Amino acid sequence: MFPINYNLKINIINFFLLSLPLAFILGNSAVNLNIIVLIITTIAVFRGKIFEMKFSYIDKIILFFFIYMIFSSVFINFFNLNSLEETNKNFLLIKSLAFFRFLLLYFIIKFLASNNIIKFKLLFFVFGAFGLFVSVDIIVQHFFGRDLLGYEGYGRRLSGPFKDEYIAGAYIQRFLIFIILSIILYQKKKEIFPYYFLISSIFFIGLFGISFSGNRMPLVMFLIMSIIFFSYQKIFRKFLVICLIVFVSASFYLVNNNKNYLYHYMGFIQKSFQIVNYFKTKITGNDVEFIRNVYIKEFETGILTWEENKIFGGGIKSFYFNCEKIETPEMKKTKNCNSHPHNYYLQIAAETGLIGLIIVIYLFSIILFESLKFLYFIKENNKEKLVLITCFTLLIVEIFPFKTTGSFFTTFTSSYMFILIPLIVSIIDKKKLQL
Repeated sequence: MFPINYNLKINIINFFLLSLPLAFILGNSAVNLNIIVLIITTIAVFRGKIFEMKFSYIDKIILFFFIYMIFSSVFINFFNLNSLEETNKNFLLIKSLAFFRFLLLYFIIKFLASNNIIKFKLLFFVFGAFGLFVSVDIIVQHFFGRDLLGYEGYGRRLSGPFKDEYIAGAYIQRFLIFIILSIILYQKKKEIFPYYFLISSIFFIGLFGISFSGNRMPLVMFLIMSIIFFSYQKIFRKFLVICLIVFVSASFYLVNNNKNYLYHYMGFIQKSFQIVNYFKTKITGNDVEFIRNVYIKEFETGILTWEENKIFGGGIKSFYFNCEKIETPEMKKTKNCNSHPHNYYLQIAAETGLIGLIIVIYLFSIILFESLKFLYFIKENNKEKLVLITCFTLLIVEIFPFKTTGSFFTTFTSSYMFILIPLIVSIIDKKKLQL
């Protein structure tokens, strides 16, 4: 029997879940604190019940990946293979152990979702509402020079509530769709005009919020995500075509009346073609022509860094240290050492090696395959299918291999990934039991 104040504890757990989008805006410290309190609170309430949960095949893969990361970091740290300075000699070990919190987060979220403890109606609304807020905030900052919180913004890139971090577009792309899902799932009276008008308004606000943020890749990913998401909804297919036509027309007007946006997005198109040609050249084994494209330099730097520790990698958060010490002729031509190579897969390869990369690719493949299988077999358009479509779509654009990204091992990305994945896996596991 649970204690009398069980419902209060459940509400506290949901409160910390609902607070995560706000924590993302406040910064990494707030996110880490939120996650730690959520984990501790859930364990305190349910104790051993969490660890009585049967591990699915996907659970075991994720667990194996984390164990591998810790052992590889211990091995590298023990032999000091990276030749880090004395003050940093335990850097890799500390980072890998700290990353373990996301494994706990994964199992906590999966437990809560599998046992219907998460208040999904409220969760989707709040997650989406924060995405909508940031969209409106960016639009206000674009037209008035200050956002709703008073932060100034100018030029071709705007940060909104994130102050000096230009990640508003990625935030909108990751969260806005939840409010559209919330409307589809929980609006009882779906009168055609108000229903379409509400969803189309949110859709346009999100698109222009991302456009004005200047985050070009999130804009492309948002469009791809919208096409996938609305394609599964028969009643929205015509609506999607109309929305895209209006958006393209409005974007054409925007870039033709603002040279900053014209150069910004035309530059993106040009660099995208250069990146495609770069990957073609790498696949065919020809020599790469190093043009003035910083992303190509970062990709090439990522590959050269991986080649220094092909099998086991250099350890989590080791990219900069390993990159800086390489003095080969190839590296001297293209050296562009940042904290990460701006691509998830290159970073995973460089920091966890070929073994870590294979595990991650296999994990993503299994999740996507299982999701597609159940989306195919679930004929009725019920709540679980809509949630799975949403999370599946978000995961596809998040792990799309041929794009520039932030760091895979940052608090923002890892928190988001290990909230999204257990929601998918919990639905997959439930459906397996029903078949």
